[in-house]
Amino acid sequence: MAEIEGVGIKNITFSGGSGEILKTLGLITAMEGGSVLTADPTYHGLTRYAINRNVEINRVPVDDTMTIDLDLFREAYTDDVSIIYLVNPNNPLPTIMEKNKLRDFCIEMSKKCLVFIDEAYHEFVDNSDYATMVPLTATHENIVVARTASKIHGFAGIRLGVAYGSEMWIEKINEYITGSTNQLACSGALASYRDTDTQKFVLQKNRESKEIVYNLFDKHNVRYMKSNTNFIFFETGIDVNEVRERFQKHGILVGRQFPPYLTWCRVSMGKPEDMEYFAQIYEKEFVS
Repeated sequence: MAEIEGVGIKNITFSGGSGEILKTLGLITAMEGGSVLTADPTYHGLTRYAINRNVEINRVPVDDTMTIDLDLFREAYTDDVSIIYLVNPNNPLPTIMEKNKLRDFCIEMSKKCLVFIDEAYHEFVDNSDYATMVPLTATHENIVVARTASKIHGFAGIRLGVAYGSEMWIEKINEYITGSTNQLACSGALASYRDTDTQKFVLQKNRESKEIVYNLFDKHNVRYMKSNTNFIFFETGIDVNEVRERFQKHGILVGRQFPPYLTWCRVSMGKPEDMEYFAQIYEKEFVS
């Protein structure tokens, strides 16, 4: 992993899924004091855990393009913030933060608090405006990046997460983390990270699946977000809970509610043939 990312071995630690890293940083915040500054909506793995330990969470709404606005984060920052938590690409909104703006933000704000970037969907991004922040973790003390083998590598049930950070933060995460890795996950991940042909195959099938859904929505003038991940966020026009029920009748599971976007739905990509079936059911249930 150090060779792949160009950082030192001491800048890396592993966990039983990246959720362990998120929870550990929430735990450290609860024990050492301070609040969390994050986006709304975003993935709640860290914030849910922190709230249960009485940590204050301050949320910055995304802008009109459903993108995290880093200038709004600067305005929202206060001296009691101990961690800024950003998900890039975001989830459930499959948008990214522009790489130069994000890099400058990380360097600037890491002088004040920890900046934590969750890059769970990193491998799926095909966008010149995107860049990983992992290289900064080796040169700036208060920047941590999390990755996971659960997405492109398919390790969701096997569990392997990766944290990149300064030696100080890696030591602190290792001290507080409550989970552990297992030999099956480590051995499997070693093989999977080396197997670049399979990763390319997965990315190609993901692109094919997204094109099927894009074409469906374009055909019926449905608003949707161009995705930097393996899921698409689209407007339903009706409560998403009803959408879930109507899809579930046909054996399709789509995402839950993501306030405040109660009439939008998150659908993950399956195989291209799965998404062809999704398109058939969409037209049957939602096209008059």
